[in-house]
Amino acid sequence: MRQKKYYIFLALLILIFIQSCKKDFNKITNPTWEPTLISPILKTNLTLYNLLEPDSNLIYNEDSTIKIIYSEDSLFSISADDVFEIADQSEQKDTFKLKEIEIENFSFKENVLLSSIISYLNQEAQDSINSNAGTIAVFPPMLLQSPYSFNFNSANNYNFITYSAGYLLFSITDSLPVSLNDLEFNLIDAENGNIIHTFNFPLIEPYATLTDSFNLAGLTISNTLTTEIQSLTSPGSYPEEVPINLDDGVVVKAMTKNIKVVSGEAKIPEQLISSKTTNIDFDISDSAELKQISLSSAFIHYHYFSSIQSKISLELKLTSATINGEIPSFNIDVYPGESGTQTIDISNIIIDLTTDTIQPYNILPFEYKLIINSSATMIPFDTSNFISFDFVLDNLRFSYVKGYFGKYNVNIDEDTLDMNIDFFNNFEGGLKLDNPKIKFDYTNSIGVPISVKPFMTGISKHNNIQNLNKDTIHFNYPEEVGQIINDSIIIDKTNSDIVDLIAISPSTITYSANAFSNNFGSRNNFIYDSSEFTIGISMDLPLKLSTGNLVFQDTLDINFEAGDYEDLEEVSMFINTLNGFPLGLDINIIMIDSINHAPIDTISTNRLEPAIVDENGKVIEATESNITISLNKENFNNLEKTENLILKARINTSNYEEEQAVTLYTFYSINFNIGIKAHIKTN
Repeated sequence: MRQKKYYIFLALLILIFIQSCKKDFNKITNPTWEPTLISPILKTNLTLYNLLEPDSNLIYNEDSTIKIIYSEDSLFSISADDVFEIADQSEQKDTFKLKEIEIENFSFKENVLLSSIISYLNQEAQDSINSNAGTIAVFPPMLLQSPYSFNFNSANNYNFITYSAGYLLFSITDSLPVSLNDLEFNLIDAENGNIIHTFNFPLIEPYATLTDSFNLAGLTISNTLTTEIQSLTSPGSYPEEVPINLDDGVVVKAMTKNIKVVSGEAKIPEQLISSKTTNIDFDISDSAELKQISLSSAFIHYHYFSSIQSKISLELKLTSATINGEIPSFNIDVYPGESGTQTIDISNIIIDLTTDTIQPYNILPFEYKLIINSSATMIPFDTSNFISFDFVLDNLRFSYVKGYFGKYNVNIDEDTLDMNIDFFNNFEGGLKLDNPKIKFDYTNSIGVPISVKPFMTGISKHNNIQNLNKDTIHFNYPEEVGQIINDSIIIDKTNSDIVDLIAISPSTITYSANAFSNNFGSRNNFIYDSSEFTIGISMDLPLKLSTGNLVFQDTLDINFEAGDYEDLEEVSMFINTLNGFPLGLDINIIMIDSINHAPIDTISTNRLEPAIVDENGKVIEATESNITISLNKENFNNLEKTENLILKARINTSNYEEEQAVTLYTFYSINFNIGIKAHIKTN
C-alpha cells in the first residue's frame, strides 16, 4: 500500500483546484513495483459542474452560466430623527412694569347758598338782602369781603393718587337773579393745604353756567378737596325788582375725565394693563425654513412672579396654531407677591409658521394679555410694581413637518459585511470579473433629497485591501405626501472600482457612509415621525472574467517519515490533458519548514494551456498539454522537514493579453491521463 500512497500524493499536487470535485480514485491502479516502472494510474473527465457545487452564493443559471450572488437586506437605515430634529427651544423672558392704570372718574357737587355766604358780604348788601328775603325787591350790589371755603365730599375710590393723564372740569352755575362778576375759586388739597388750581370767571349771567378745566397730569391729590371763593361781586338788579331768596346761590361742580394714574392708593377696577404679541423663532438650524409642524409631544413650562398688590390674570394664546381644530388659549391667575411654576400640555398641536409677513417661516406668534382684577379694597401701587414671567417650549416630538430643513449630515458608523463566499476562500487575488455589479435596493419615505457618500473597502484573507471608490449617490425621494419610493442604484465598473475590489476575493467588506440632506432637488421638504430611508445590498457576479494573475492558494498538512520513501530514488509524474476550460494554469508546490516556518523547497510544473475561445469568449476547441512533475532524493529529504505544503497556482484566461473576457459554463470539461515513472533503490 506504500506505493499507492505515493501516487495519491503526487496526483494531489497536480489537481490543486479540484479538491472540492467529486474525485473517483477507485480508478487508480495498483501496479506491481519494479526497479524502474512506467504505469498509468488515473484517467478521468471533470466538468465545472463536478468542480463547483452550487450553494447559497454560487448559482447555476438556466443557460449553464455561473454567477456568485450575495445579499444583505439591511445595510443601514436613516430614521426621521437623523434627518430632522427639533430641540427644546430657547427660553422666552418678559417683564412688565406697572406704568399707568385707569381708575373710575369721580365728581363733586356743592350748593353755595346765599344764606351761607351772606355774612361774608359787605354790610349794606347783608342788610338789604335780610330785610327783603322772601319778597320781590331790588337786589343790592354786593361784594365778598373775605374768602369763603367749603369741602367737597371725600372720594370713596382712592385715598391719594398721582395722575399721568386726565382733566378736572370745574363748572359754576349762577342760580341768583343777578349777574356775578370777578369770581375766583381756589381748588385746595385739604390733606396738605396746597392749592391745586385757581379758576377765574369774569362774568356769569343770571341762571347761566360757565365751565373751566385743567390738566391733572403730574399732580398728586388726596381724596378730600376744598374750594375757596377768593372774590365775588355783583352790580345788583337796580332798578329792576327781582325775587330775593336765601336758598338761591351758586352751584359748584367738579368732575374728572379720562384720568390715568401711576401711583397712589386706590380701588383698581378690572382692566387690561398690557397686550403684546411676541414671536418664537423656532431654533432649528441656520438654513431651515419651516412652514408647518405638528407636534405629538410639546409642553410650555413657565415661571412667574408679581409684586402688584392685586390679582393678575395672564391670558396666553397661540394665534397661528390649533389643537383639535381650536386655537389654544390658557388663563393663569397670578396672586399678589406670588412666585410660581406651571406646565401646559400642548401635545398634538398643529402650528402654521408662515403668518409673519416679514419672515414667513419658523415664526410662532405668542400673544399674551395682562389683566389686573378689580380690588375690593384700597391697594398701594406705583411704577416699581411689576410682573415677570418666562417660558420655554420643550419635550418636543414632531409627527409631521414641512418646509425646508436645511442641510444635515448623518454619519453612518463603520460596520462589516462577512462575505462568507466559499468560492473566494482559495483565491489570493486576480479574480478580475468582466461585469460585477452591486445593487443598492432602497425604500424611502422621507420627503427630503438624500445624498450618500459610501465608503466600502474589501479585505481578503491574505490582507489585500481595495476600496470601492464610488462617488456620492443621489437617491430618489417622495415629492408628494404619502408617497413611498422603492428603487435601486447599480454600482458597476463604469462608476466605481468594483472590478478591482472583487479581484482581491474579499472575505469581508467594511463600510460606512456620510449622508447629506438637500444637496440637490426641491426645497419643499416633508417628513413624518415614521419616515425612514433603508438600504440593502446585493451583489451579482457573473463568472465572466479576463485575468492573467488569478492566484489560487491552499495549504495541505502532510506527515512524511523517512520510511515512507526510503526505497525511492526518483519519481516522475506525467499528465496529459485535453483542457476544455478557458483557463490556463502554472503550478508551484512550496514546502514549508516545520521548525522556522520558512519555504525550503519549490516544485514547479510546466504550463497547462487554456482552451481556444471565439469572439464571445466561449470555448470552441480544447487544448492539449503535457505536464511533468519530478521528485528527486533532495526533494524527499526536504519533505521529511515539512509539515505543510502550500499549493499555489496562477491561473490565466484565454486571450487575457487582449483583455478578452471568457464566460464559464457548467458543461466545460477537462480530460486527465496520469502516469507515473518511479526509480526504486535495489539492494
